[in-house]
This record gives sequence, C-alpha cells and structure tokens, in this order.
Amino acid sequence: MLLRVETNFLQLRAFLAVADELHFGRAAKELNVAQPSVSQHVARLERQLGTQLFLRGRDGVRLTGAGEELARGVGPVLRHLDEVLDGFGRRHARRSVLRVGTLSSLAMHLLPRAAAQIRQSSDTDLRESGLPALIQGVRDGLLDVGFCYSTRDMGTFDGLRVRVLDRQPVTVALPDGVGGGDAGPISWSSLEGCRWIMPSASRQYREDMLGRFERHRVDVTVVAEATTLASQLALVSAGIGGTFTSPWVLVPDGVKAMTMQGDEHLDLLAIHNGDLSGEQRELVDTVAELAATSGHRVPRSR
Repeated sequence: MLLRVETNFLQLRAFLAVADELHFGRAAKELNVAQPSVSQHVARLERQLGTQLFLRGRDGVRLTGAGEELARGVGPVLRHLDEVLDGFGRRHARRSVLRVGTLSSLAMHLLPRAAAQIRQSSDTDLRESGLPALIQGVRDGLLDVGFCYSTRDMGTFDGLRVRVLDRQPVTVALPDGVGGGDAGPISWSSLEGCRWIMPSASRQYREDMLGRFERHRVDVTVVAEATTLASQLALVSAGIGGTFTSPWVLVPDGVKAMTMQGDEHLDLLAIHNGDLSGEQRELVDTVAELAATSGHRVPRSR
C-alpha cells in the first residue's frame, strides 16, 4: 500500500534545521523566521507522519529514532535540491534588485549617482520616505538597506546595524546677502533673530534642529515649514529665510551653504538588518566614496 503524506518543503526545512541545531530558537535564527513558525511546521509534520520526531526535555532537544531515520533520508535530498536550484539560479535568474530606502534629500543627488555606478551588477528600486517609515521598512525586511542622517536619539536605530559613511560639520543654507561672506564657518550667534524655515515631515530632525538652537541659546523666527529639503531650499532661494541643509546636497542658485563654528556634526548613515550581500555592500561602499566628493563641500570648521 502506498502511503501519501501531504508534507511541504517548509516543514521539512524546519525539521532539518532543528535536527542540525537541536534547538528551536537557533533553528529559527538559521531560517530567519520566528520560532513559533518552526514549532508549528515541526508539529504539523509529526501529525502528518503519525510519529514523534523530537524529544523535548529539561536537558534540551534530541531526535527520536524516527527523527534520525527521517533526517538521514531527507537531508541529502533537500541539500541536493538546494544545489540544483542555486546552480539554476546563477545561470538563468534575472538581475538582482536592491530595495533601497532613502530620505528625499539624499535622493536629490547622492543615491541616484551611486545607483548609476552599480547598474552593471544590479538594479536599484529607490524608495523615498521619512525616517520612521525608512527604519520600519528595514526592520520588516521590505528594504535591503536604508540611507539617512544621524539624530540626537540614536536609540531610534536599536536592533539595526549602523555604518557611518561620512561626517561633516552642521551646515546652514542662507539666502545670498545674508550672514556675511561666503567662506564660513559662521558663529551661532550670527543666526540670532534669523527668519527660519523648518522641516515638517520628520519630527526627530525637527527636534534636532530646535535642540541646536537651544544649546547655543539662539532664537530664530520660524516663518515657514516645508516637507522636503528641496522645498526648504527653494524657499531659501526665494529669500524667505534660512534652514539647515545636508552637506551632501548641492544647493540651488541664490543659496549659500555655510558650516557652523564648533564641534557639532552630522553623520551620513547606512542602516541594515543582518549581513549585507555583495551587491548591497557595493552600493554602500559607492555611496561612501561619492559622499566624500559630493555636495557643496563647504570648508570644515576649525
């Protein structure tokens, strides 16, 4: 009599992972899934086969005799299937696509240049968002890597891997004719009473901006808000007021970018969840290289 068992590869892979690790938590980490999912797959497999595959006790997890037999029979088959599929993928798979999250300001100049340089090895799906959505996208695995700036509350990135790609002094964008000469750096006191444009899309970056003024005991007059840095800089170009800008962004005509005196700085970050693949690392390295030579490159404060 032929016994047909409705198993699937997810159940068998979960079983083999636990058989290799003899630990459900480590097996889940190896498979990059939640532990309850592994337990459920193994439980369903045991029900379908009508036998117990693992013994669970105070001394840990171990295979039953039936479990050892199944591991010996199924293990080589699945591993051979993995080799076949990997080889097939290398020969026939489409180009890889990098899912990249970025703030809108970095999408203005830096990220498109980096994506263009690695086009021969992979395609880039560039997704603009605010900082909270970017971080959540990386955490949920919807984004392979994200690019953003540092914030005073670096606990925002807890649980993620953070790499500093470049560090530049805090920089302001002022209308031509405001704030003295174009060389910089300029003092914080020179911003006293300045008309100011605030970002409205990111609560954290807005609070960072206000915190800088508080630390230096400078009062500015907020006259406008804008969602993106491009909109903020357009208002600066129109002479509405000043704003903080990114050191890695080219400023438009009618705007001068100047560094601030002191030791405050802004970091360009790459954030990701787990190890980077070769293509992902190539993109991050390319962004770091371009960051060193891009933007307005105003003089560093001393």
